[in-house]
Amino acid sequence: MNKKFPIVACLAAAALIILVAPATATQKPSGPETLAEHLMTPLSLALGPGKSVFVTQNFAGTLDRVDDDGHISNIYTRDKWDVSGVETRGTTTFFVESVGAGQGMPDELAGYLKSINKRGEVRTIVDLATYERQNNPDGFQDYGFGSDVTDECLAQITAPFPPAQ
Repeated sequence: MNKKFPIVACLAAAALIILVAPATATQKPSGPETLAEHLMTPLSLALGPGKSVFVTQNFAGTLDRVDDDGHISNIYTRDKWDVSGVETRGTTTFFVESVGAGQGMPDELAGYLKSINKRGEVRTIVDLATYERQNNPDGFQDYGFGSDVTDECLAQITAPFPPAQ
């Protein structure tokens, strides 16, 4: 009889915990939550340290940090370049910057994989454009609109985003 009492007591305690736990859980908001507004082309993002989110504004040429309170801080800017492809590892943030190569002129392409540390020091890791010109790893792919898209349709896409051809 003495051995049954601890087992019954444990089961009763477990039942109370199971019943109380859902009542104390917080309700998560349903649907998406807006972290920041007024961003231009935020095409890449990565979770950073301290509940921050790093976001690239590709065509604006910026890498920004959005804190959990919605405050936006610029981390890196390269005027007239695209900044994209952000990723973090610890306190180091990696991103890609590129320019040129439009309208079928690959010799005008410039692009780099870079990193920026928590002190704001930027380092170039690799020249991606040189690798692209030498190896063309996606040369079998077609990008943009095909020749079957009419000029009338393409004219509906307005600046600052000309359609890819």
